[in-house]
Amino acid sequence: MERLLRPAYAEVDIGALRFNYRQIKELVSPAAVMPVVKANAYGHGAVETARALETENPEMLGVATIEEGTQLREAGIKSPILVLGSVYPFKNFRVIIEYGLTPVVASLAAAKALEEAAEGSGKKVFFHLEVDTGMGRTGISPQTAADNWNHLKGFSHTECEGVFTHLACAGEDLRETEKQLGIFRRMLEKISPPRYIHVLNTAGMLTSSGAGFNMVRPGLAIYGLCPDGVRRQDYPFKPVLSLKSAVIFLKEVPGGIKISYGGTWKAPRKTLIATLCAGYADGYRRELSNKAGVIINGTLCPVVGRVCMDMIMVDVTAASGVRTGDEAVLMGSSGGVSVTAEDLAGICGTVNYEILTGISSRVPRVYRGL
Repeated sequence: MERLLRPAYAEVDIGALRFNYRQIKELVSPAAVMPVVKANAYGHGAVETARALETENPEMLGVATIEEGTQLREAGIKSPILVLGSVYPFKNFRVIIEYGLTPVVASLAAAKALEEAAEGSGKKVFFHLEVDTGMGRTGISPQTAADNWNHLKGFSHTECEGVFTHLACAGEDLRETEKQLGIFRRMLEKISPPRYIHVLNTAGMLTSSGAGFNMVRPGLAIYGLCPDGVRRQDYPFKPVLSLKSAVIFLKEVPGGIKISYGGTWKAPRKTLIATLCAGYADGYRRELSNKAGVIINGTLCPVVGRVCMDMIMVDVTAASGVRTGDEAVLMGSSGGVSVTAEDLAGICGTVNYEILTGISSRVPRVYRGL
């Protein structure tokens, strides 16, 4: 904290992170848990998050890209790391093998390319086969997977240790989810199942607990949140990240004065305005202008005027004894008042995933409980 020159930061509670992992592990037991730490661990900081989770001995960690996997390896992470994104171009399999990552194979061509890369490396390489049951993004068809299973299992230098699919409507459309699960189960009946079978993300894990697979891929729940359609109050998860700033300027303005670009807000009376050093370049989105609230001294204070690139203004007239330097909670809890990622997502017309991952890299992450 002493090194922060600009009081705008994301506070990450490592104790809450570990708590959430343990709750998930208990919820899905005996299935294994693969925490997903892609997209900078949903904005929480990939390296620090992975280090904290590694102490809990997860089955493996999930990332989206090769770069995310190599970053963790270079930081000393030893756990198995599954690169969930489809590999392209295939020459990149060489990097995956070099860093000891586990790739996803989504086509017969990819399986052949991985076998050739593994043969050249002299290493045995494990992979997971992605089956497209209705997401329509990447993945081999269920019929092709079944028809070619013995071929895939017959490679000398690679081994399929997992098979999985992605649910397109988990938590939103139970009928469509059950349709995908049915397609996947029928495919499993035609093959000799590998070590890992995984389908369920957070939404699927919380709404399709009877799916019966032996590993889950939670993302949001690890960070204490739930997807649309699932009430977080029904689960004991703790939000891990808070977005904070500080009052850097105070001024009293008379009624009628307009605030910020475009003059979209006008003081209805004599008003005490606090300026905070966080804006849309930090991930505090412009859609929150004149709609969101910030917690200062236990009071929810309205954001007034348009959110600027680097600053926002807040009406603190109703708050008690506000001074420069006072903490401002843009997302999180303080004094019994909360502003959640879901609150901000609702205002912006988006999902809590986007609020978290949108917190920019110029916002320092401050870790509690490492």
